[in-house]
Amino acid sequence: MRTLLPLALTLPFLQPACLPPEPPLMAHFQSLETSDTVSVPIDYDWEPTDTIPIADLVGSLPDTLLTILGGFGLEDEVVSEGGWRVQLDEGHDLCLVNQRESWFVTRNGLIYDRQAGAFTGLAELAYFIGGEGSQIIAASWLFDADADGDLDLLTRYLERYYRPWIMDEDSAEVLIEGVGLKYWTPQGYQEGEVSDSAALIRAFPVDWGW
Repeated sequence: MRTLLPLALTLPFLQPACLPPEPPLMAHFQSLETSDTVSVPIDYDWEPTDTIPIADLVGSLPDTLLTILGGFGLEDEVVSEGGWRVQLDEGHDLCLVNQRESWFVTRNGLIYDRQAGAFTGLAELAYFIGGEGSQIIAASWLFDADADGDLDLLTRYLERYYRPWIMDEDSAEVLIEGVGLKYWTPQGYQEGEVSDSAALIRAFPVDWGW
C-alpha cells in the first residue's frame, strides 16, 4: 500500500524557490545575452539619453556602494544612466552604470545578488579622470579567463602626464600602460596574478584616442 505524504510536505519540493522582488534600480538595466566576451570601452563623448533618478540609486544601494558612487558625485550636475545587465554566474548579475560629471566619465558594474535581492558590490570597468596635464584612463573586457563558466574581468590602464608638469614646448609626454586581471567568485571579484602583462596588452589593444 502506498503512503501519501501530506500536501504541505510535498509543495516545497514541487515549487521553485521564490526570489525577492528586485529593487527599483533594476528597471534601468537591459539584459544582455553573451556567449563569449563583453567589451567595456571608454567613451569620451558619451551623453546620457535616459538618466537614473537619484532616488532610485539611494533607494536601491547600501551606504557602502553609495559612498563609492558618491566619490564621483550624486549631485544634480552628475548624470547617471543604466546600461546592460549580464549574468556572472547562476546567482549573480553585473549591471552597468554610466556616469558623467563635466569631462569625467566612469562606467561601473554593480554586482546584484539575485537570492538576496540586493546589490552587494561594485567593479570598476572603465573611466576617464584627470585634468589638462594628467589623465588616468581604463577600459575592460569580461570573459571566462579560467574556463570555469563565469565572467572574469581584465582591465587595461593608461596614465598620461607631462614632464615637467607645466606644459610648454619643452614638455615631454609620458604614457604608462598597465593591465590587471580579476577572477569572479561568489564572494566577488578577486585579484589575480598577471604572469605576462606585455602579452595581455598585445592581446587586448585599446585605442586611447591619441
